[in-house]
Amino acid sequence: MNSTPLVSVLVRTCDRPVLLLEAVNSIALQSYRPLEVVVVNDGGSNSAETLQQLCADKNLTLRWLQCDGHGRSAAANTALAAASGEYCLFLDDDDWIDPDHIGGLLAALQQQPAMLVAYSDVRTVHEDGNVNETAFNFPYDALRLRIENYIPIHAALFSRSLLSKGCRFNTALDRFEDWDFWLQVSQYTDFQHVPVCTANYRIASASGFGTKTAEELGQLRVAFYRLWLPRFSDEQLQAVLDRSRQFPRIASLESEVLTLQNFVQHLQNYEQQLNQSIGELHERHHSETTRLNQHIAELNDANKAEISRLNQHIVDVQNTHKAALAKLNQHIAELQSSYHQLMALLQQRNAELEQRHLEVVAIQQQLNELNEKYLRLQHDYTAEQGLIAALRRDLDLIYNSRSWKLTRPLRFVSKIRYFLRVEGFWGVMKRARAKLLRPAPRLPQVTVSTPTAHRDPLHFTEQKKPLVSIVIPVFNKSDYTYHCLKSVLANSGALPYEVIVVDDCSSDDTAALLKSIAGIVTIRNKKNSGFIHSCNAGAKAARGEFLLMLNNDTDVQPQWLDALVNTFNDLPDAGMVGAKLLFADGTLQEAGGIVWRDGSAWNFGRGDDPNKPEYSYLRAVDYCSGACLLLRRADYKALGQFDTHFAPAYYEDTDLAFKVRAAGKQVYYQPLARVVHFEGISNGTDTSGGTKAYQVANHQKFFERWQSVLKNHRPNAMQPHLEKERRVYKRALVVDARVLMPDNDSGSLRM
Repeated sequence: MNSTPLVSVLVRTCDRPVLLLEAVNSIALQSYRPLEVVVVNDGGSNSAETLQQLCADKNLTLRWLQCDGHGRSAAANTALAAASGEYCLFLDDDDWIDPDHIGGLLAALQQQPAMLVAYSDVRTVHEDGNVNETAFNFPYDALRLRIENYIPIHAALFSRSLLSKGCRFNTALDRFEDWDFWLQVSQYTDFQHVPVCTANYRIASASGFGTKTAEELGQLRVAFYRLWLPRFSDEQLQAVLDRSRQFPRIASLESEVLTLQNFVQHLQNYEQQLNQSIGELHERHHSETTRLNQHIAELNDANKAEISRLNQHIVDVQNTHKAALAKLNQHIAELQSSYHQLMALLQQRNAELEQRHLEVVAIQQQLNELNEKYLRLQHDYTAEQGLIAALRRDLDLIYNSRSWKLTRPLRFVSKIRYFLRVEGFWGVMKRARAKLLRPAPRLPQVTVSTPTAHRDPLHFTEQKKPLVSIVIPVFNKSDYTYHCLKSVLANSGALPYEVIVVDDCSSDDTAALLKSIAGIVTIRNKKNSGFIHSCNAGAKAARGEFLLMLNNDTDVQPQWLDALVNTFNDLPDAGMVGAKLLFADGTLQEAGGIVWRDGSAWNFGRGDDPNKPEYSYLRAVDYCSGACLLLRRADYKALGQFDTHFAPAYYEDTDLAFKVRAAGKQVYYQPLARVVHFEGISNGTDTSGGTKAYQVANHQKFFERWQSVLKNHRPNAMQPHLEKERRVYKRALVVDARVLMPDNDSGSLRM
C-alpha cells in the first residue's frame, strides 16, 4: 500500500471569490502532501489565475472547471469525475479546514484498511464570532444517519473506490445532496470517527444551513424521505421510527451535555483570565525585582572598595583552600583506586567461592545419591546372597541325598532310552558328538567396521510415496555420517523409504559430502540450533506415514527397518518402537530403558551379552533411546514433536515416550532391530560441559513435569528385573527336567 497516496480536494463555488480564496488557502496550509485541488465554478467570476499562483507557491496542483448554473449536485459529480487522487475530500467555498485535517483522517484510514471513510469533529463559527466546538462531534451511528445528517461534507475523507460502486450525487436534490451521498456510501462501509475537531463550518445568512427557513427545510426533508423510504427495509424503517420516538429524550440528554460543555468552556475562559492575572503579577514582580536590583547595584558601587578588599581576601583564602583541596582530592583518588582494586579482587574471590560452593553442593548431591544407591544395592545384594545360599543348601541336600546318587544311573539310562526311541542310535551318537565338540559360548558378532575416510559413491532410490521417512540430524563427524548412510542403503530392505539429513551448520566437509550423495533430502539450518530443533525441522519436511529418528553415529544391521515397522502391524497399541542398541564390540548397549522414581534412567542390560533370553523378546518399556526411534508421523505432530523445553538435547526422547503412554499407546523394545551405536561421538560423555551438560539440567526439568507419574516407580536401582516390565502383573514359573524342544515333542509346542 502507498503510504503517501494522492488526495483530491474538491471545491464547489458560485461567485464568492473572497470566501473561495480563504477555503483554498486552508488547503494550501495542510501539513500533508501530495494534494490536488479541483475547483468547480457553478457561476460567477473566474478566480483561476489568483488561485493558480497561490497553489504554485504551496506545491499544489490546481484544476479549474466551469459548470455554470447546473446546481450543487452536478458540480459535485463534475469534481468527482475530474479527481485523480486515491482519496477525496469535499470543501465548499464558505468553509475551511485546519492544517492537520487531511493528514489525521488519512492516518486513521491507513490504520483500518477495511474502512473506506473517516470523519472528524466540526466546529461552527457564527457571524457574531461565537464558536461552538461541539456542534458536530457525534460517533458513527448508521441508524442516526438515516434520520439526520450529522456529518458535514468537508468533515469526511473517503476512498475514490466508492465511485466504482455507483456512489454519486443526486442532481434532483438541491439540498441534502451530501446526506443522500453519505447514505449511499453507508451501504458499502462503516465510517471511522476521529474524535478531533479539525474542520470549520460557517453559520451565516448566505451560507451553511442559515440560508433556508425551518418550513423550507421541512419540505426538503419530506422530499428527501420520499426518495429514500422505498429503499429502507422493514427492519431499517422500524428502527428509524423507534429512534425518532426516542429523540425527545436524546435531545434532552444532548442539551444537558451541551450545557456541561458550555460550563467547561466557561471554566476554561476563567482559567485563561486567571492566567492573564498571574502574568500581570509576574510582570509587576519583575518590575519590582529590577528596581531592587538597581538599588542593590547603587549600594554595591558605594561599597566597591570594601567589596574589592573582601574579594581579594576571599581569593587568597580560595587559593589556599584550592591547594589543600587538590592535595586532598589526590589522596582520595589514590584511596578510591585502591578501593576499586580491592573490590574487584573481592568480587573475583566471591565468584570463585560461589563456584566452589556450587561444585561442592553438586558433588555432595551426587555423593548422597550414590550412597543411597549403594545402600539399596547392598540391601538387594544381601537379600540375593541369602536367597542364593538357601538355594545352594537345598541343592546340596538334593545332590548329597542317597536317592539322588542311587537314581543317577537311572536318569542317564532313561535319557538314553528316550533319545534312542525318538532319534535312533545314530541320533544319540550325533548328540554325543555335538556335545563333546561344542565350542565355548561367545558373544554374537555384528557386521560393523570403523568409519574411514574412504568413500564410495552412494545412490539412494527416490520414492514418490515413501512409507518411512528416516531423519538423521548431523553436526560435523562427516565420516560417521557417511558410514551411517552407507549402512542404511545396504541393510534397509525393500520397504519404500526416504532419507532426510538435517545439517546443523557443520564446519567440516559435511555439506560437500551430502551434496555428493544422490537421492537424499538435505536441510541446512540457518544457525546451530541443536539436536531437537534439527529433528523437528526434518520431521516438518517428511512425507512418509512413519517417522524414524536415527543418530548419525550409528550402523544399522540387516532387517532392522522391517522389524521396527512390523511391530506396528503386529501390535495395534504400538505408539513408539525402539531398537536393540549394541556397542561396536558386540556387547549390549541398551535393551529398552528404565526410568526410576527420581527421573534418572538406566540402559537395561548395558555391557551384557545381547543374546541372553531376557534381552531377546518384544516387550513394553519406559522408553527407548532417541538414537533409533520409530513412530507414526501424525502421532509425532499431535504429541508436540520433540519438546524444545529440553533444547538443545537430552531427555526429549524420554519425555516423548511418556507422552505416548499418556495418549493411551505403548512404547515397545524390538530386539529383532539391531543397531550399533558409537556412543559419545555426537556430544561426548562428560556431563560437566558442552551439550552433554544439558543432560543434568534436563533431568530436573523432566522430573518436575512427570513427578506425578514417577511416584509409582521404584527408587533408583531397586529390583530392575521387575522394573524393566512394570506393566506385567502376572508371571508363570515353569519347572521341567529339560528346556523345551519344540522340534522334538508336542508337549513343548503346547507349552
